Amino acid sequence: MYFPLIKNKKLTKAVCISITDSGIGIKAEDLNKIFSRFFQVKELDKQYYGGTGIGLEVVKSFVDLHKGKIDVKSKNNVGTEFKIYLPKGNKHFNKDLSTMDINPDTSNFDQINDVLDEIDSIEQKSLNQRKQFLSSKTI
Repeated sequence: MYFPLIKNKKLTKAVCISITDSGIGIKAEDLNKIFSRFFQVKELDKQYYGGTGIGLEVVKSFVDLHKGKIDVKSKNNVGTEFKIYLPKGNKHFNKDLSTMDINPDTSNFDQINDVLDEIDSIEQKSLNQRKQFLSSKTI
């Protein structure tokens, strides 16, 4: 299988997770929107109570972070099938999070980078606070 987030276009072995339901399905015009934050399919409101519209966006971000991909097929009054493909192994990861093996032209890449930057910022602030605390306790 080929993965769009891995610049190396070699065939890569994958793990597939398939989720299928027998619900009312998702209209074709909504399929390209379902991974957008806060998007909710109107017909599902009648069938399902609750939800914030962030679940599939979070799943997509998680899959992108792991350099995988998601395929969705849906038929009205038959149901929907989600297939999540994750590349096997860890050779496609880079410890320093450089963009050497990542294709930055994908939809959630910027959001993932924003989250990673925020985590780095929080960790740096915490480290600085610990250093400051420890230096104030030195006699």
